[in-house]
Amino acid sequence: TGVDPFRVGWILSHSAFTPLARLTFNAYLVHLPLMILHHASSPYLPVFSTMGIMSETVFFVVVAYICSFLLYMFVEKPIMNIVTAGFMLLRKPKRGNSVMERYQSLQRSMSVVSDVDSEAIHLSSQTHEDDNNLGSIQNGDQYRPLNS
Repeated sequence: TGVDPFRVGWILSHSAFTPLARLTFNAYLVHLPLMILHHASSPYLPVFSTMGIMSETVFFVVVAYICSFLLYMFVEKPIMNIVTAGFMLLRKPKRGNSVMERYQSLQRSMSVVSDVDSEAIHLSSQTHEDDNNLGSIQNGDQYRPLNS
């Protein structure tokens, strides 16, 4: 890998950008029809000014990401759940797996929260637990909060 003096790779690979990355392709697909619909339904000719272009840009970005979020929640994620469920049912059951265990694993895989989102929730809760437990290791009790 090359030298990255501005740490752009580190910033863009941060987990905070994961939800934005999931929505970007849908926003790309939605933005052009939104622009065409907006300009075709306007009874006025477009006026090009710096402030007008900037405000339209912000408007289209926000609306495109709102539409892409709705597409993700109501189209993409349910289809991913159906595909995952299909593969889970086709998978050969492990020895000792009961029907109830397979059903529970199928339920877990079809949750609305995506894997990355649930990992982020887990990491943030783990970080808060670690913040609460700092310094308690020297006392020999690693699970006792500091303020008790």
